[in-house]
Amino acid sequence: MSGRSPGDRARRILVDLDFTQDEPLYVDSPRTGSATVQLFTTDDLRDFTLDAELGLIEGGAADRYGLTFRQSAEERYAACTINASGNLAIGIVDNGPALVIAEAVLDDRVQFRQGLGAMNRVSVVVCGPVAACLVNGVAVIGALLDARYVSGRVGALLVHTSTSESARVGVNWAQARALLPDLS
Repeated sequence: MSGRSPGDRARRILVDLDFTQDEPLYVDSPRTGSATVQLFTTDDLRDFTLDAELGLIEGGAADRYGLTFRQSAEERYAACTINASGNLAIGIVDNGPALVIAEAVLDDRVQFRQGLGAMNRVSVVVCGPVAACLVNGVAVIGALLDARYVSGRVGALLVHTSTSESARVGVNWAQARALLPDLS
């Protein structure tokens, strides 16, 4: 311990992706009934804030998109997802179907932009066993995660549940920051 206040140190940036100068990063679904993850990094992150501007570009009203976090295996991760109508959920996956552990319908204070092509800022704050999801800067839901979800990779997620032939998510930018200047 340094004994000095961390006030003059910025929180460390762990992931910094910017696609605003060119095309967004696209996540495409291979078929109906699939969940597709596009990792932002292969580094394991523990306690952090993950921010991204993303939206459903193609698909149907039931399709969900969002952020994965604490992904420790291909089929083990937590996620904050939303659909084009503003139904938000935190779910966990462990080699099977997703288990929704918290959900909410967004209200007017969130200023959620609905529909295909609409981009929104989705954020996840993860600290210890707690995960909170924000939309456009407004905290909406939170949940406790169990010991399987301690650390892992982060990325974008597309859950293609509609009958639409194709589904696609676009990510304009994504950034992960440590909660404290000296942590990851």
